[in-house]
Amino acid sequence: MHYVISGCSAFGLIYASAKDTTETKRQVLSHNQLYQTLCQQEQTEK
Repeated sequence: MHYVISGCSAFGLIYASAKDTTETKRQVLSHNQLYQTLCQQEQTEK
């Protein structure tokens, strides 16, 4: 058997904490935007 695990099934959105720094919140936002772009495209292709 051969299994393929996509990044979308292995990872998800990240949620910022009120204690996070501004830079960390920017990184979380950047990750989430990229994740949504890639995973919406992947779901559309299925």
